[in-house]
Amino acid sequence: MAGSRRITLIVFFVGVVTALSAVAIDGVDVSIRLYDTTIYYPESDIMILVTIMNDSAQTFRFRLAENRVFNVEFDVRTLTNMRLAPAEHFITQRNSNQPVYFREVAIEPGERFSFVENLSRYVSIDESGMFVVSAVFYPDLVSRDRSATILSDRLMVSVRPAIDRTEEIATRIDHETGEILRAVARPPDEVVAYTIDARRAERWERFFLYLDIEALYRSAPQREREYLRLSDENRRAALERFRTRLREGTEDPEITFTPSAYEIIRTTYGRDEGTVIVDKRFTYPTYTELKRYTYTLHRRAGIWYITGYTVRNMGTE
Repeated sequence: MAGSRRITLIVFFVGVVTALSAVAIDGVDVSIRLYDTTIYYPESDIMILVTIMNDSAQTFRFRLAENRVFNVEFDVRTLTNMRLAPAEHFITQRNSNQPVYFREVAIEPGERFSFVENLSRYVSIDESGMFVVSAVFYPDLVSRDRSATILSDRLMVSVRPAIDRTEEIATRIDHETGEILRAVARPPDEVVAYTIDARRAERWERFFLYLDIEALYRSAPQREREYLRLSDENRRAALERFRTRLREGTEDPEITFTPSAYEIIRTTYGRDEGTVIVDKRFTYPTYTELKRYTYTLHRRAGIWYITGYTVRNMGTE
């Protein structure tokens, strides 16, 4: 059942000015985790998956607002327990005198309900560091009465120092048009085809556009172990060297081999994970070699990126 409710908010907010506190609702828990596995910087969007789990013996009902700031708030602290300030967006939304549209949700015993929120719209994260994140969920929408609130578990989030984006942007300039290339939403098969076509045309800036360089680098166990021991600065340097070696063909060369022809055989994907199978032909003077590539992809912020691949020899013709 849908409905609306007008909430008048006073100037101070319990969730903004005081430490988060909540009481337990027997059998109902709230958990939070990172929605994307990626590198975060102070300017990054940090997407958080919020999950309400009903392990009680009864149906759990709550009001889910279209604007989630009336259902949830986040507490972010440094390892020295210093609390970060709320983001301007959060303060503006909570302070506004506006109708709060919501729908009623019922979670049956053993079921769960999830939604994704951008932490950066709730808390101002201007510096790098390790942060402890927790959330408070309001089943009946935000109010001064915190008797019906649920505190989540805690989540550790690492934010790396801001970097100079000049060099990164330079690698994304289309040398044909002079424009900065930007990844756009494409289905997984089109992402793979775009990448293969870019390699065949020797358009390296396009070839790298949809490659998750970190995921590809860490797909090799030995590189993964080395990567985890590196500092943030050395990790960036390792990824840049890896990018250079991919272009030179001295590391993971099969992803940069140029096929004479290719055919996308099958594409399967869910909400955030996808697989694309491609048959490639490599023509030599006396024969043609056939290889089957299986690409894995992950969707981040609405964009599909290639995170790995395997190759199987299919013989010659």
